[in-house]
Amino acid sequence: MTTAETTAAIAAALQRRYKLPEWALLTELRLSTGYIGSEQRMDAVAFNCWPSKNFHRIGFEVKASRADLLRDLRTHKWRGYLPFVHQFYFVLPRDIKLTWDELPPEAGVIRWNGENVTMTMTQNAPEHEPEYARERSDMGFYLSVVRRALQMPQQHNGYGPK
Repeated sequence: MTTAETTAAIAAALQRRYKLPEWALLTELRLSTGYIGSEQRMDAVAFNCWPSKNFHRIGFEVKASRADLLRDLRTHKWRGYLPFVHQFYFVLPRDIKLTWDELPPEAGVIRWNGENVTMTMTQNAPEHEPEYARERSDMGFYLSVVRRALQMPQQHNGYGPK
């Protein structure tokens, strides 16, 4: 499997695990709108849509190779995601070697077994209150919009190319 195929397969497995109606999973989510200073994006973010689960948000960075994982761990790019989520995980194929001392304490690991996402070798990501927390009423409305957008069939809206 190529790196692109592995990444796509892991994203599909995350979609199967974090699905509606409880979860809304978005991939390649930019940290902000616009184009100045907002190019950074998380590979995936799962939004829990239920108020009883406190609208929990989980960030994911998918890594298809050990070299890519180590590069991200050295650059700390992923730390910019922490203010937006309650938990953060690196999602790796099970054959990528990783020692416990290489893993930062703020992140967890989810292992992909080739078909599904499983929590085989894991360090659970610690939970924290995101810096960018919203009032529960705001999050409810926001996630209602996200859920509806994910439920709607793709259709041409009159804007952009057909």
